[in-house]
Amino acid sequence: SSAGSEEATREARLAAIQLMDSRAKRRLLAELVENLANRCGRSKAEALELQRNENLSLQTWVDHLQSQNICLQQQLVLATRSLQYGAVDGEGGAAALVVGSNA
Repeated sequence: SSAGSEEATREARLAAIQLMDSRAKRRLLAELVENLANRCGRSKAEALELQRNENLSLQTWVDHLQSQNICLQQQLVLATRSLQYGAVDGEGGAAALVVGSNA
């Protein structure tokens, strides 16, 4: 039923357009073009806003990963130092660990 009413509305609009003079048709066309341009502008603005939000999210994630990387690097330095200076063999004596040396 709604499809039939939509078709009737469409046919009524087409009939009304056919009765319009050329000046009215040009005005209608200008309005349609203006409305379409406004829609495109809004769509473009919405797409840019979405892209800005995605970029902000990605930048936040990169900042988080960089902070995590710094923390892991610091932990690696501490672990390496503790291996170099505090290594103990299975019998309680100092182990001969040669990390980073020519020995």
